[in-house]
Amino acid sequence: MKYKILAIDLDGTTLNDKGIICEKNIISLMSFQRLGGKVVVCSGRNVSSIKGIFKGKINDISIVALNGSIALNNKNEEIFISPLNNRDVIKVINLLRKKYPTIYYHFLCEDMVFSEFINDIDKRKLKNNIISCKEYFTSHKIINNSIAYIEKRSCRILKFDICNENIFILNDIKNELKDLEDIEICNSEIWNIEITKKGVNKGEALKKLARHYKLSLNDCISIGNSMNDAKMLEKSRVGIATRNAEEQLKRIANYVTENDNNNSVLEEIFYKFII
Repeated sequence: MKYKILAIDLDGTTLNDKGIICEKNIISLMSFQRLGGKVVVCSGRNVSSIKGIFKGKINDISIVALNGSIALNNKNEEIFISPLNNRDVIKVINLLRKKYPTIYYHFLCEDMVFSEFINDIDKRKLKNNIISCKEYFTSHKIINNSIAYIEKRSCRILKFDICNENIFILNDIKNELKDLEDIEICNSEIWNIEITKKGVNKGEALKKLARHYKLSLNDCISIGNSMNDAKMLEKSRVGIATRNAEEQLKRIANYVTENDNNNSVLEEIFYKFII
Protein backbone atom coordinates (compact mmCIF):
# COMPACT_ATOMS: atom_id res chain seq x y z
CA MET A 1 0.00 0.00 0.00
CA LYS A 2 1.36 3.40 -1.03
CA TYR A 3 0.33 5.19 2.19
CA LYS A 4 0.86 3.60 5.58
CA ILE A 5 -0.50 6.48 7.70
CA LEU A 6 -3.70 8.47 7.24
CA ALA A 7 -3.57 11.64 9.36
CA ILE A 8 -6.94 13.31 9.84
CA ASP A 9 -8.02 16.57 11.41
CA LEU A 10 -11.33 16.52 13.29
CA ASP A 11 -13.36 19.75 13.42
CA GLY A 12 -14.26 21.00 9.97
CA THR A 13 -12.76 17.88 8.37
CA THR A 14 -13.75 14.47 9.76
CA LEU A 15 -16.61 15.91 11.82
CA ASN A 16 -19.61 17.62 10.26
CA ASP A 17 -20.90 21.01 11.38
CA LYS A 18 -22.78 19.33 14.23
CA GLY A 19 -19.54 17.80 15.53
CA ILE A 20 -20.51 14.27 14.48
CA ILE A 21 -18.49 11.71 12.50
CA CYS A 22 -20.68 10.15 9.81
CA GLU A 23 -20.95 6.44 9.09
CA LYS A 24 -19.19 6.70 5.71
CA ASN A 25 -16.16 8.33 7.33
CA ILE A 26 -16.03 5.58 9.96
CA ILE A 27 -16.24 2.87 7.29
CA SER A 28 -13.45 4.56 5.30
CA LEU A 29 -11.16 4.64 8.35
CA MET A 30 -11.86 1.03 9.22
CA SER A 31 -11.26 0.01 5.59
CA PHE A 32 -7.89 1.77 5.67
CA GLN A 33 -6.99 -0.11 8.84
CA ARG A 34 -8.02 -3.44 7.30
CA LEU A 35 -5.57 -2.75 4.48
CA GLY A 36 -2.82 -2.43 7.09
CA GLY A 37 -2.77 1.35 7.47
CA LYS A 38 -2.56 3.36 10.68
CA VAL A 39 -5.12 6.09 11.43
CA VAL A 40 -3.68 9.10 13.25
CA VAL A 41 -6.13 11.68 14.59
CA CYS A 42 -4.42 15.10 14.63
CA SER A 43 -6.50 17.71 16.44
CA GLY A 44 -6.40 20.87 18.49
CA ARG A 45 -8.66 19.06 20.96
CA ASN A 46 -7.32 17.37 24.08
CA VAL A 47 -6.87 13.63 24.44
CA SER A 48 -10.10 12.87 26.33
CA SER A 49 -12.20 14.81 23.82
CA ILE A 50 -10.69 12.88 20.90
CA LYS A 51 -11.20 9.54 22.63
CA GLY A 52 -14.82 10.46 23.36
CA ILE A 53 -15.55 11.03 19.67
CA PHE A 54 -14.28 7.61 18.60
CA LYS A 55 -15.45 5.59 21.62
CA GLY A 56 -17.56 2.66 20.47
CA LYS A 57 -16.98 3.54 16.81
CA ILE A 58 -13.41 2.68 15.89
CA ASN A 59 -10.46 1.23 17.80
CA ASP A 60 -6.70 1.14 17.32
CA ILE A 61 -6.23 4.84 16.52
CA SER A 62 -3.16 6.91 17.32
CA ILE A 63 -3.63 10.44 18.66
CA VAL A 64 -1.83 13.73 18.12
CA ALA A 65 -3.64 16.16 20.43
CA LEU A 66 -3.49 19.87 21.19
CA ASN A 67 -1.86 20.79 17.86
CA GLY A 68 1.02 18.38 18.33
CA SER A 69 1.81 18.95 22.00
CA ILE A 70 1.19 15.32 22.96
CA ALA A 71 0.97 12.03 21.09
CA LEU A 72 -0.29 8.56 21.99
CA ASN A 73 0.24 5.42 19.95
CA ASN A 74 -2.48 2.89 19.12
CA LYS A 75 -1.84 1.15 22.45
CA ASN A 76 -2.67 4.36 24.33
CA GLU A 77 0.99 4.84 25.33
CA GLU A 78 2.35 8.37 25.54
CA ILE A 79 5.05 8.83 22.88
CA PHE A 80 6.00 12.42 23.69
CA ILE A 81 4.73 15.55 25.38
CA SER A 82 5.86 19.15 24.78
CA PRO A 83 4.37 21.60 27.31
CA LEU A 84 4.65 25.35 27.17
CA ASN A 85 6.98 27.06 29.61
CA ASN A 86 4.75 28.44 32.36
CA ARG A 87 6.71 31.71 32.25
CA ASP A 88 5.63 32.19 28.64
CA VAL A 89 2.00 31.46 29.55
CA ILE A 90 2.14 34.10 32.29
CA LYS A 91 3.66 36.61 29.84
CA VAL A 92 0.72 36.06 27.49
CA ILE A 93 -1.81 36.46 30.32
CA ASN A 94 -0.17 39.69 31.49
CA LEU A 95 -0.21 41.03 27.94
CA LEU A 96 -3.92 40.28 27.63
CA ARG A 97 -4.75 41.72 31.03
CA LYS A 98 -3.00 44.95 30.15
CA LYS A 99 -4.48 45.53 26.69
CA TYR A 100 -7.70 43.45 26.55
CA PRO A 101 -8.69 42.71 30.15
CA THR A 102 -12.12 41.26 29.30
CA ILE A 103 -11.03 38.95 26.48
CA TYR A 104 -11.64 35.23 26.88
CA TYR A 105 -8.77 32.77 27.02
CA HIS A 106 -8.19 29.30 28.39
CA PHE A 107 -5.28 26.94 28.76
CA LEU A 108 -5.30 23.19 28.30
CA CYS A 109 -3.52 20.34 30.04
CA GLU A 110 -3.79 16.71 28.89
CA ASP A 111 -7.45 16.25 29.80
CA MET A 112 -8.63 19.51 31.34
CA VAL A 113 -9.43 23.06 30.24
CA PHE A 114 -8.97 25.98 32.66
CA SER A 115 -10.48 29.46 32.34
CA GLU A 116 -11.61 32.33 34.56
CA PHE A 117 -15.13 32.43 33.07
CA ILE A 118 -17.31 30.77 30.42
CA ASN A 119 -17.09 32.35 26.98
CA ASP A 120 -20.12 33.40 24.92
CA ILE A 121 -19.73 30.57 22.42
CA ASP A 122 -19.85 27.91 25.15
CA LYS A 123 -22.73 29.73 26.87
CA ARG A 124 -24.76 29.39 23.67
CA LYS A 125 -23.86 25.69 23.39
CA LEU A 126 -24.95 25.09 27.00
CA LYS A 127 -28.14 27.10 26.56
CA ASN A 128 -29.11 25.22 23.41
CA ASN A 129 -28.15 21.84 24.92
CA ILE A 130 -25.48 21.27 22.25
CA ILE A 131 -23.29 20.25 25.18
CA SER A 132 -24.56 19.24 28.61
CA CYS A 133 -23.46 20.91 31.84
CA LYS A 134 -22.12 17.56 33.06
CA GLU A 135 -20.08 17.05 29.90
CA TYR A 136 -18.78 20.63 29.95
CA PHE A 137 -17.72 20.83 33.59
CA THR A 138 -16.22 17.33 33.62
CA SER A 139 -13.44 18.65 31.39
CA HIS A 140 -13.60 22.40 32.08
CA LYS A 141 -12.62 24.01 35.39
CA ILE A 142 -13.39 27.65 36.24
CA ILE A 143 -10.63 29.26 38.33
CA ASN A 144 -10.42 32.66 40.03
CA ASN A 145 -6.94 33.75 38.95
CA SER A 146 -5.02 32.04 36.14
CA ILE A 147 -1.58 33.29 37.15
CA ALA A 148 -2.03 32.35 40.80
CA TYR A 149 -3.28 28.92 39.76
CA ILE A 150 -0.30 28.32 37.46
CA GLU A 151 2.22 29.50 40.07
CA LYS A 152 0.79 27.27 42.81
CA ARG A 153 0.46 24.11 40.75
CA SER A 154 2.92 22.24 38.59
CA CYS A 155 0.47 21.67 35.73
CA ARG A 156 1.79 20.94 32.24
CA ILE A 157 0.12 23.47 29.97
CA LEU A 158 0.10 22.16 26.42
CA LYS A 159 -1.97 24.77 24.58
CA PHE A 160 -3.25 28.29 25.23
CA ASP A 161 -6.31 29.53 23.30
CA ILE A 162 -7.54 33.10 22.89
CA CYS A 163 -11.08 33.51 21.52
CA ASN A 164 -12.79 36.61 20.19
CA GLU A 165 -15.15 37.28 17.29
CA ASN A 166 -13.38 40.61 16.51
CA ILE A 167 -10.73 39.74 13.92
CA PHE A 168 -8.99 43.11 14.31
CA ILE A 169 -8.44 42.46 18.02
CA LEU A 170 -7.03 39.00 17.28
CA ASN A 171 -4.68 40.41 14.63
CA ASP A 172 -3.48 43.03 17.09
CA ILE A 173 -2.80 40.33 19.70
CA LYS A 174 -0.89 38.27 17.12
CA ASN A 175 1.34 41.26 16.44
CA GLU A 176 1.97 41.68 20.16
CA LEU A 177 2.82 37.99 20.54
CA LYS A 178 5.49 38.13 17.83
CA ASP A 179 7.96 39.41 20.42
CA LEU A 180 7.72 36.13 22.35
CA GLU A 181 10.33 33.86 20.79
CA ASP A 182 9.47 30.57 22.51
CA ILE A 183 5.87 30.12 21.32
CA GLU A 184 4.18 28.90 18.14
CA ILE A 185 1.03 30.65 16.91
CA CYS A 186 -1.71 29.33 14.62
CA ASN A 187 -5.51 29.10 14.46
CA SER A 188 -8.20 26.50 13.89
CA GLU A 189 -11.05 29.00 13.51
CA ILE A 190 -11.26 32.58 12.28
CA TRP A 191 -12.17 33.63 15.81
CA ASN A 192 -9.26 32.09 17.73
CA ILE A 193 -5.52 32.11 18.34
CA GLU A 194 -3.85 28.87 19.42
CA ILE A 195 -0.47 28.96 21.17
CA THR A 196 1.90 26.05 21.70
CA LYS A 197 5.57 25.68 22.52
CA LYS A 198 7.96 26.83 19.77
CA GLY A 199 8.44 24.09 17.20
CA VAL A 200 5.26 22.27 18.24
CA ASN A 201 2.79 21.70 15.43
CA LYS A 202 0.90 18.84 13.82
CA GLY A 203 3.57 18.33 11.16
CA GLU A 204 6.43 17.82 13.61
CA ALA A 205 4.25 15.60 15.78
CA LEU A 206 3.28 13.45 12.81
CA LYS A 207 6.96 13.10 11.91
CA LYS A 208 7.80 11.86 15.43
CA LEU A 209 4.85 9.47 15.51
CA ALA A 210 5.73 8.06 12.08
CA ARG A 211 9.29 7.48 13.31
CA HIS A 212 7.85 5.62 16.31
CA TYR A 213 6.27 3.19 13.85
CA LYS A 214 9.54 3.02 11.85
CA LEU A 215 7.89 4.97 9.03
CA SER A 216 8.49 8.41 7.51
CA LEU A 217 6.44 11.38 6.33
CA ASN A 218 6.73 9.94 2.84
CA ASP A 219 4.37 7.20 4.06
CA CYS A 220 1.76 9.77 5.17
CA ILE A 221 -1.33 11.21 3.57
CA SER A 222 -3.09 13.93 5.56
CA ILE A 223 -6.26 16.00 5.41
CA GLY A 224 -7.38 19.18 7.17
CA ASN A 225 -9.29 22.44 6.84
CA SER A 226 -7.55 25.10 8.98
CA MET A 227 -4.16 26.73 9.26
CA ASN A 228 -3.25 24.62 12.28
CA ASP A 229 -3.15 21.77 9.71
CA ALA A 230 -0.72 23.59 7.39
CA LYS A 231 2.54 22.03 8.61
CA MET A 232 0.95 18.58 8.55
CA LEU A 233 -0.16 18.99 4.93
CA GLU A 234 3.19 20.48 3.89
CA LYS A 235 5.24 17.65 5.40
CA SER A 236 3.09 14.71 4.27
CA ARG A 237 3.67 12.97 0.96
CA VAL A 238 0.17 14.11 -0.01
CA GLY A 239 -1.58 16.95 1.80
CA ILE A 240 -5.30 17.39 1.21
CA ALA A 241 -7.54 20.34 2.03
CA THR A 242 -11.30 19.99 2.32
CA ARG A 243 -13.61 21.97 0.07
CA ASN A 244 -14.60 24.09 3.09
CA ALA A 245 -10.96 24.76 4.08
CA GLU A 246 -9.37 28.19 4.46
CA GLU A 247 -8.20 29.53 1.10
CA GLN A 248 -4.64 29.86 2.39
CA LEU A 249 -4.60 26.15 3.22
CA LYS A 250 -5.98 25.21 -0.19
CA ARG A 251 -2.99 26.92 -1.79
CA ILE A 252 -0.66 24.69 0.26
CA ALA A 253 -2.51 21.44 -0.46
CA ASN A 254 -1.75 18.93 -3.22
CA TYR A 255 -5.45 18.29 -3.63
CA VAL A 256 -8.74 19.94 -2.63
CA THR A 257 -11.71 17.65 -2.09
CA GLU A 258 -14.91 17.96 -4.08
CA ASN A 259 -16.90 17.34 -0.90
CA ASP A 260 -16.93 19.37 2.29
CA ASN A 261 -16.90 18.15 5.90
CA ASN A 262 -20.66 17.55 5.79
CA ASN A 263 -20.34 15.07 2.93
CA SER A 264 -17.91 12.29 3.95
CA VAL A 265 -14.58 13.66 2.69
CA LEU A 266 -12.74 10.59 3.98
CA GLU A 267 -14.73 8.33 1.68
CA GLU A 268 -13.71 10.56 -1.24
CA ILE A 269 -9.98 10.41 -0.50
CA PHE A 270 -10.15 6.68 0.29
CA TYR A 271 -11.43 5.89 -3.19
CA LYS A 272 -9.25 8.48 -4.91
CA PHE A 273 -5.91 7.85 -3.16
CA ILE A 274 -5.98 4.59 -1.20
CA ILE A 275 -7.52 1.93 -3.47
